[in-house]
Amino acid sequence: MRQKIVEVAAERTDTRCTAYLPVRVALTLSGSTQDVLAALQDLLDLTGTISYAFDARNVAIRFDLAEYPDFFQEYAEVPIKGLARGYVMLRATAESEHVVGHFYDPETGAPSLNVSFEDRLDASKYSAAEELKKALFELVLASNLARPGILMPEGGAIFCDGVRRVAIPKWVNPVAHAIQETHHVNWPSTKTIPFSTVWNWLRDVPGFKDGIGNTELGRAIAAFSYLFGNSIDGAHPFLHGLWAILGLEAIYGEGTELITRLLVERTNAFLGLQTSHKKALKEMYSFRSTFLHGDMNIPFAHCAYHGAELIELFHDRATEPEALAVRVLVATLQKMAEEQRHLLSFRTEVNPPQTC
Repeated sequence: MRQKIVEVAAERTDTRCTAYLPVRVALTLSGSTQDVLAALQDLLDLTGTISYAFDARNVAIRFDLAEYPDFFQEYAEVPIKGLARGYVMLRATAESEHVVGHFYDPETGAPSLNVSFEDRLDASKYSAAEELKKALFELVLASNLARPGILMPEGGAIFCDGVRRVAIPKWVNPVAHAIQETHHVNWPSTKTIPFSTVWNWLRDVPGFKDGIGNTELGRAIAAFSYLFGNSIDGAHPFLHGLWAILGLEAIYGEGTELITRLLVERTNAFLGLQTSHKKALKEMYSFRSTFLHGDMNIPFAHCAYHGAELIELFHDRATEPEALAVRVLVATLQKMAEEQRHLLSFRTEVNPPQTC
């Protein structure tokens, strides 16, 4: 008996996705209102020219500053009264034509004919919203390499054809805190570089468009992306420090090893000599090793906010090593973007013989 073959015609739909992102412009940790507005202007200047891939097509994103829509209040991460004063609303809009996907039978692998068109359409529009969310997160990463610690939306939502599809969480931004906490170390230097320089460089990093780091630099950028998740200020002690050092090991390491000497020598060679607080980098890596090897007293997750003296001592000890790790990673990625590097390589030279 011949198996019946069912042909399923490709159905397409048009979707208009609109993201609303409240951005704080007052009382920022590392920049003034003008700094935040400049970071927003970077996106506004490139409206319609930045795109992302969805369903084998490039979808352009248009940016503008919008009024607060009446329906947004229930999705805001900050009090709506505060939005009117210390925030502006960044709006990102993307219009795409894409396939209405099918649900597949797990046993046969064939498209299921039992799922309604309405359910498939709903799932397809959710996918469109998720792709826009991914693109916006990547743009925030790029902005924080172009202008470290300045831009960070505080929650938001994405609507497709007027229906809310995806919530955008309040992303944590540890970069501003890291720069502030290492101000006395004053190394390595960070600066402002053109957003387009960073964005074009990122787009050329192998694996970036697919969302996976498969080179030394790609793995470092992946580690950088994890800095914008959970905060250290509670049940995640030294989390940002671990991700930042992972990124440093990917770039500066040799094989599977990164010893303190290599880290000091190579960061000084690439980022400039550390002229003060020279022990800070060694102490950062020593803290990492003690922490990972189980030789450090650490607070329980459910006690991280507790005010006990020993717990407070742990957080005090962790602050500078973590902040320095983040700062060094940001400075490294900044310089690699500025020089359009996708690999750092080092060599050891023998000094010429000297006469007595």
